[in-house]
Amino acid sequence: MRGVLGQLAQGEVPQYDPRLGLSREEFQRYTLYQPSLVGVGRATLKLRRAGQRVIFEGGAGSLGVLQGLSIDLLTGELQVPEGFATRPTALLPQRLSNSAVNIRSGFVWSLQGNNVSAGNAIRGQLVLMELSNGQVLLSYRKTSMIRRTITKGEVVVGYQRP
Repeated sequence: MRGVLGQLAQGEVPQYDPRLGLSREEFQRYTLYQPSLVGVGRATLKLRRAGQRVIFEGGAGSLGVLQGLSIDLLTGELQVPEGFATRPTALLPQRLSNSAVNIRSGFVWSLQGNNVSAGNAIRGQLVLMELSNGQVLLSYRKTSMIRRTITKGEVVVGYQRP
């Protein structure tokens, strides 16, 4: 069992082991595994600028998760459609172990809040990273509620400077 859990924790597809006491069909039912990143090819991320704020207008498919986010270019404050705001924390340069990712710089915005009377809530994290190869990655994961309607979403967008 520890071997299977270790494989899952490392992002690997777990291998069936008869010593678990499960049939192969039961094992597959309990360990549904899908890659966490699905390439969508080239997509257009729509942004607009309003004064000192950059506003994400989302886009097709999974880019719609970013709809309504806005970042103040002077203070770094992130505002979300659920009615909450947060300030960024610097992401220190580092090389991730067992990875080819070298982070040159970046910022992390962590969101958590709720407003019971309005029926709005959010738990999410936006990460903006510049890698040593010049690529910029934007990652956003959220679970939110607007007017008591729950949505979940996750997107990772990469941009390579010309």
